[in-house]
Amino acid sequence: GSEAAGVRAAGSAGVLQYDPTGEYLGTQLKGARLSGGRYEALEAGRSASGGPTLNSEVLELELLIDGAGELRCRDPETGQVLLIHREEHVRADQEAAARRAAEARIAELLRERGG
Repeated sequence: GSEAAGVRAAGSAGVLQYDPTGEYLGTQLKGARLSGGRYEALEAGRSASGGPTLNSEVLELELLIDGAGELRCRDPETGQVLLIHREEHVRADQEAAARRAAEARIAELLRERGG
């Protein structure tokens, strides 16, 4: 349709669609690759939690629906799931707290040693 023509005109190599409920697409994750001027459906796999997965050659990532129903990206080479925005903030806060605690402990040890 016109959407596919627009995607082709934009130079996209494919389309990935995410439907959180699966009600509109009939599945939560769907994709197609542009090949020879036509779209070919990507075959979805299943994650360990049972959600659909798709490999994106363009992104060089595996897209998956996790056990909580959220769209996630995984590095296919390492198997590591990339952190989403809120997880990255939590990780950064935890690292900052650990650094402050270590600095306080070092300061305490230096005080004890000096006097």
